[in-house]
Amino acid sequence: MTRNLRSRSPLLAAALAAVAIPVGAEAASAATVHVFGPTHPKVDKNFAVGASGTTGKRRVLQVTIHRHGKCKANYGADKQSGSFIAFARFVGPGEYSERRSKLHFSEKTNGHYCAYLGNPSDLQTDPPVARDSKHFQVVEAQR
Repeated sequence: MTRNLRSRSPLLAAALAAVAIPVGAEAASAATVHVFGPTHPKVDKNFAVGASGTTGKRRVLQVTIHRHGKCKANYGADKQSGSFIAFARFVGPGEYSERRSKLHFSEKTNGHYCAYLGNPSDLQTDPPVARDSKHFQVVEAQR
């Protein structure tokens, strides 16, 4: 009986390794993005906006601030609609966290922070690999 267990151990290890390879490869190619910034930034007060996530290969991260309304389907449409471009940077492979600080609003408004993660060779009008948005409402600073 001991001989059978030993002879099966290499087979079991090989089977587990074969199953683990596709799962690891799939997880490495998955791309995520999460945009962050204050929910209620104050008029004429500095704030920061950014994005974090993971990517299996090098990508372009583009973060915009859409001052009126919602984010668009892709970075090009968001840019053409008059949004403010906070930053565009290369990220990955692996985990990333990028931000831009010392931003401020000069008046009250409702809008969205928008993040687009795309392939460097894609056009700005191509669908992003991943995207995220977060609503904000600018309020008066208390005196």
